[in-house]
This record gives sequence, C-alpha cells and structure tokens, in this order.
Amino acid sequence: MLLRLITVVLILTTSQVWAQQEEIPAKLINQIETFLEGQESSEVNIDDLYALYEGLLSTPLNINEATYEDFLQLQLIDDFKILSLLDYRAEYGDLISLEELQVVEGWTVSDAKFLATFSTIKGSSNYQLSPLKMATAGKHELYLKWKKVLSEQRGYDPDSDSGYLGDNNAYQVRYRYNYENRMRYGIILEKDPGEEFFTGSNSHGFDYFSAHLYLKDYSDFLKDIAIGDYTISMGQGLITHNDFGAGKSAWVNDVKLGGRPIKPYNSVAENFYNRGVAARVSPIDNLDVTVFGSYTQKDGNIQTLDTLDIDNPEVRFSSFLASGNHRTENENNKEDSIDELKFGGIIKYSRRNWHIAGNIQYQDYSATLDSSTQLYNVYRFAGSKLTNTSIDYGYRYKNFSFYGEVANSTPGGLAQMHGVLFGLDRNVSMSLVYRNYTPQYNAILPNAFGESASVRNEEGIYLGLEVRPSYAWTFRMYADLWQNPWLKFGTDSPSTGREYLARIDYNVKRKLNIYLQYFSESKFSNSSESTRIDQPTLQHRQRLRLHISQKVTKALELRSRAEFSRFTQESSSNGYALMQDIIFKPVAFPLSVTTRIVLFDTDNFDTRIYAFENDILYEFFIPAYFDQGMRYYINLRWKATRMITAEFRYANTRFTNRETIGSGLDLIDGNTRNDIKAQLRFTF
Repeated sequence: MLLRLITVVLILTTSQVWAQQEEIPAKLINQIETFLEGQESSEVNIDDLYALYEGLLSTPLNINEATYEDFLQLQLIDDFKILSLLDYRAEYGDLISLEELQVVEGWTVSDAKFLATFSTIKGSSNYQLSPLKMATAGKHELYLKWKKVLSEQRGYDPDSDSGYLGDNNAYQVRYRYNYENRMRYGIILEKDPGEEFFTGSNSHGFDYFSAHLYLKDYSDFLKDIAIGDYTISMGQGLITHNDFGAGKSAWVNDVKLGGRPIKPYNSVAENFYNRGVAARVSPIDNLDVTVFGSYTQKDGNIQTLDTLDIDNPEVRFSSFLASGNHRTENENNKEDSIDELKFGGIIKYSRRNWHIAGNIQYQDYSATLDSSTQLYNVYRFAGSKLTNTSIDYGYRYKNFSFYGEVANSTPGGLAQMHGVLFGLDRNVSMSLVYRNYTPQYNAILPNAFGESASVRNEEGIYLGLEVRPSYAWTFRMYADLWQNPWLKFGTDSPSTGREYLARIDYNVKRKLNIYLQYFSESKFSNSSESTRIDQPTLQHRQRLRLHISQKVTKALELRSRAEFSRFTQESSSNGYALMQDIIFKPVAFPLSVTTRIVLFDTDNFDTRIYAFENDILYEFFIPAYFDQGMRYYINLRWKATRMITAEFRYANTRFTNRETIGSGLDLIDGNTRNDIKAQLRFTF
C-alpha cells in the first residue's frame, strides 16, 4: 500500500490533468472503420455504440463503480486490462486519481490516458433516486434531419406511372433523454426517400416509429429494465447479440463479445428490434436473471396458398425483408405482413474469475417460412416456430481468459465457438478462436464471430497476435482458416478458405500515425465463365493500404491514404484509390469543417475499395469505390449557441467511364450523383 501511494504521488506531481475530450475517440472511429470494411457494407448500424460514447462525454463512466460488463461494452479495452483493473480495485480499493491507471498491471500510459477521456473517479453514486427525479433532471436532445439525392432518379419521374409513390426527401426526428446514463427514454420518427408522407399508406406521417424507456442500476435488485423497443445479448452471439464488433478486423484481439444483456433500441434500421418488456434482476449475490417478451410485425415476402379450409388458407412466406423501404405498392404489401412473438431469458451465475449462463429464446411466426428450393439452403429453417438454447461460459486463470458458447436450435442442429485470450507479457497478446457451426443450425438474428453472418455451415480457427515493442510501434496480424462442409450461396460444392491480415503502426504521441496494412483472402466461388454446370474455382483478393494521419496543429489534421486492390479468378483485375482528408476543428471557433477528395480507378466491381467516410452525427457511410472517377464531400458543423448545433453535408461522385449510375428506379441518367444532408441538434 505504501508503494502504491508513493507511485501515485509521483504521477500526480509529474502529470497534467487530463481534460475531457469533446468528441468520440479517434480510436473508436478507427476500429469501426476496419471492422465494417471487412463486412463490406455501405450502411451500418452503430447508433447504440455511438450513443454510448456520446453519453459518456456528458456523464463519464465511474471507474470505481463500473462492472466488468460496463468496461467490456466499451469494446476498446481488452479483456486482460479490464480484469487487471478489477483485481487492482479489489486489492487496493478505489482509485485516488485517473492518473493512477498507469500503475495497473498491463496498462500503458496511452491506455490510461484513453480511458481517462471519458471516465471519472467521483464518489459513489450507488444510491436509489426517485424515478420522477431521474425522469426530469437529465439532458434532453432533439435532432431534426433532412437528406436528398439532388440528381434525378428514374423512380421520381413525374411523367411515369410506375415510379415511387412518394418524393425523394428523407426526414428524421429523434428525441433522446438521458439522466447520468441511468435513465434514458426517446423516440425516433423516419421517412425514407420514395415513401409517402401524410398521404396514401402513411396518412399519419412517418413510415417508421420507435420508442423506448430504459432504467439502469435502479437498485441492487433491479439491474436493467426496458419498455418499448430494445435488443438482447446472449453469450457470444450464437443466438443473438446487441453489440457491435468482435469480428475480424485490424484490432486482432477484439474477438470477444460482452456488455449488458439489455439495451434500448436507438437505431433507424427497421426490423431488427424487440418490442415489449425486458428486465434483469439480481435476487441473490452473484446471480442475475433476465427475462424478456416481444411482439412485433416484420416485413416479408408473403405467399397465400389454397388449402382444404377455404376460410383459413395457409399463409407462407419465402423470406424476411430487412431494408425497411416502403416506396411502391409491392413494398407496401410486404410491410408488417408477419407477426412475430418472441420471449426468453438468461440465468447467469458469476464469481470473480468465472461465470456460467443458460440462455433460451423462442420465436413464433404468424406465417410459415417456406422450404427453400435452392440446394445450398436445404438446411435453412423452415416452419413457424424456432427455439434456440445455449450455455455460455468464461474463466480466467492468470494471464489466460477462456470463453465460449454452445448452442442448439430446434428444429436444426448445433453451433459452438470457444476462444482464449492470453497475454504473454505487457506488450504481447494473442487470441485464439475455434468455431463449428453445423449446416443444420439456425438462428434468426445471430451476431457471432465468423466468416459468414448467418452462423451456419462453417468450421474454422482464428489466431491473432499483437506486439507493442515500444510506444511508437505496434504490429498486428491474424490468420483465419475455415471450411464450409455444405454448399453456400455462389459456391456449388463444399469449400475451404483462408484469410490473412498484417498491419504495422507508427505513432508519435498524438501528432502522427502512419500504418501499412496488407489483406489477403482466398476462397472458392462459382466460375464467372458461362458453363452448363457451375464449377467453383479459387478466387484470391488482396488489398494494400498506406495511411498517414498528421495533427498539424490543435485545430488542423490531415489524413492521406493510398490503397491498391487485386482480384484473381481465371483472370486478374486491379484497382486503386487515392484519398486526402482535411479536418479543421478550431478550439475557440464555432465552425468546424471535414472534407475529402478521392480519385479511384478499378477494372471492375471485384476490385472495389471500401473506405469509411465522416458524416453528420449518428450517421456513418462506407461507399464502395469502383470503375473510374472522383468523389468529394464536405461536412460543416456550426455550434450556433450552447444549445443549438447545425450540420450540413454535400457529396459529389463523378464517373469518367459510365453514362448511368445505379439501376431500376434508382437509376440516374448521367455520370454524376449529388447528395445533400442537413441536421439541427437542440440540447437542453
């Protein structure tokens, strides 16, 4: 204890106080980018994660009270550092200062400074307030957003009778209330482009509505309760999970899921939420019980079949729809066409170094999901009732952290994944993950580690390594080998695959970051050549990136990137993209600017390049650059007053080798696309 006090005093006398940042951590943005590029998705749902950090900036995390789940859901602190901090707290008591994080075993100065940007060590707040006070003494936020594609699209031609029913304006209203991250409630209203507004199918106005009320840590007994729209997390996501990430990315050891089992739903992504009530209680020490129930209506491709019962014909559907678009008569006919009843629970027993939990989820649909006629989908869930059960565990021994989950679906089969995180020393850490998802296993919305999002028909092993020989240098690499024992979409035979990533980072404090990243993936896919029988052949995809980020002044940051891609299957194709970002955020001036210009040239879509783009608050975009052309965007943010912030975004994409952009009703007759967005934020 004396040594600890001496060390803390020395740190306090040689360090400056670390001020709270006013923005989402750059490390978080970097991790989001690298993970989502691997998913090759243009639109992403990370609203909950962004809302978490935005809330922490106004109400910091109390390090002396935070639980393992609270730290893990940050997704930027690895398992060893979290457990080491909890051990330190248990042995020495509450931390005296944020700087004391530096003396926790396994923590670097950089780690400590990062956590300190959105945390505090204030006195205990473990007391029960009246719900009325929590519901009225917090922070209110109101967002009004509008966006539009300025270029004329075929679906909005006024002379056409077969276009979209609504105009091409998109509107969103979002209200959010937060009291010290303990009570939150809010609503979301949204109209997508092409949907009717206060007319036709949407005579009441907005097409999408979501609302939630969430209470956290109300007492030692009541840990969480959510009313309205919410999401559920179980184990490592073999059944379902509400957290972002824990997949293959440049953050090679961020492969373990965690966090609280219940979260309020904050997203505009339709058809992914539960609607009803969920609660977590702790009837005795170390035991948590979570129960939930939900009734929602999902979009689906409905088919009505004749049966012997004329009054009750059998109703079937071929698939769920996740887009949330209701722009045409056909899309409107699929809206809310399937009733979903869902309920389940979690029983979890935890001790300091281990836990075990049992999970169950039952789903009942008003229509029967049809058996697929495609051979690769022969094991896909068909029917109207599905039950998933699983057992998940975690165990820590010295520098080894074991975790995993084994799940069963009825009807269906088994799925399992097991992992271990181990720290060889302060600067070397590794991760190992084995998964075996049988072709017969089925889950509706799983979110687990793997090559495929479906958590089915995959067996593989992953190894990640991170080495930090000094503050300036970091080496990261992973290798993932897998096999698909049955057919899959686009591959008409059992197949294998392998994937590698290597990255070298060089940092100069907070002024300069340079990294070189290489990615390689080889897997089998049906030949692109026209043959009577599809014959899978090996395809090889490679990407090489050089990224330089330099903090020129406190207000000005420059980011430069060059990326090259190569794709080989029977023949080879190549592509490249050159990007330049300018981020200007003056400390004492209300206007900030973020802009980018990109030049790209690829032989085809196979050599496309994905890159994260800065956007207005609560939106992220990762376009695919392909063909030949140029893209630029500019974001403006003006803090008009302490209570009002205005944002504006304009983006332009121009192709040099195309005469049209898009397809179907979204087709633009020309080589240029212009997008505009605007948002007002009121805080009170």
